[in-house]
Amino acid sequence: MKKLLGCFLCVMLLTFGTQAHALLMIYPSSTYSHSGPENDQNAIDAEILQYIGISVELYKAEVGQGDSGLLANSYSTSFNNTPSDPSDATITYGSGDFVGQPAYLLVKDGKHNPGWYLFDLTGPPPSADPPLYWNGTETIQLSGFWPDQGAISHVSLYGARSVPEPATMLLFGTGILFVGVFGRKRFKQ
Repeated sequence: MKKLLGCFLCVMLLTFGTQAHALLMIYPSSTYSHSGPENDQNAIDAEILQYIGISVELYKAEVGQGDSGLLANSYSTSFNNTPSDPSDATITYGSGDFVGQPAYLLVKDGKHNPGWYLFDLTGPPPSADPPLYWNGTETIQLSGFWPDQGAISHVSLYGARSVPEPATMLLFGTGILFVGVFGRKRFKQ
């Protein structure tokens, strides 16, 4: 019994201790995107509805104003180049719930054309490129958005809310432990 419990604890430590977060690079010229001239958020929401369907905004990071949304405690965003006029950003997952599939990323400017870019992070792209297959926890690096004129005003993640993978692994591990303990007792009788 002690050996089984020790093995279970080792597996759990390895599972929780080795969460690798790959880097997903996204540029304005990516074939995964849709864009439009709208600058008003209500107009953008109406326009992107045809792409995102029933997905909802779960996370939003505004330049100089911080994070908001149901998953504001799960993600953080750092805007790069200049503090007030960034053309790059990095979205990082910390812990907790995350954006499930389907998942979309909106990158918005303030006053330029295009006024926004929408990226399908989990579905097939509109070209022959392979899908991005973002898992909701990989780091997203945005680069080259409105570098000469304009800047990123905010980024938003849309999708369905998912339970973190470590929780799934914990439930699975507990189930295996349960089967192992009771199965062993059953064969000893």
